[in-house]
Amino acid sequence: MDQADNGKDDEPLDFGVEHNPNGPWARLEDPGVKCAIARLSGLFHGAIRAQDPELSRWNDFLDVFTDAWLNLKAKVEEEAQKYGFTACHTTADLPEIDCEKVAILALTLNGSYLLLGNGCLSHGSFGDYQRIPFRKDMAASIHADEGVRCTSEPTLQESLHCPSQDGLFIQNTSPLFQLYYTTRDLPRGDSIHL
Repeated sequence: MDQADNGKDDEPLDFGVEHNPNGPWARLEDPGVKCAIARLSGLFHGAIRAQDPELSRWNDFLDVFTDAWLNLKAKVEEEAQKYGFTACHTTADLPEIDCEKVAILALTLNGSYLLLGNGCLSHGSFGDYQRIPFRKDMAASIHADEGVRCTSEPTLQESLHCPSQDGLFIQNTSPLFQLYYTTRDLPRGDSIHL
């Protein structure tokens, strides 16, 4: 469930739980993000509860998970500014530029960031993937030195397909929540740390 569908746009989402009305989850404005965070925190709460008894209540974990998502969002925005990335809706709308120079930075709805180096839209490049803490569905981070190529057009609210030649990089993402591009030469390898 990536988008809220409660049938009425003017009614708040109701997940049937008591949550902190002043907490970070309650203050989120985007219903799609609220829905994704609620779904993911519910999915991973059992594993986290077993590791950390202080997070035994799901509604407490919901706010901690939301904080982690918001922190990653802020870091992605900071890195975008630092390395000269520009926000866009889709790379299909970019002016005619050399695709060999385009690099992509994205934040997904499920709380992971993706950095694909210069040339990722054409011949392939390096790739970095990192997910927020508390998600136990895959490796916390993945790095590929080369061969990662977008096989779908990077577009907001759509999944991105970005396999690597060796098959070890993440194949598909959840829908993109933020998308940035740059033609500036990025450092090779995992030089950008979030």
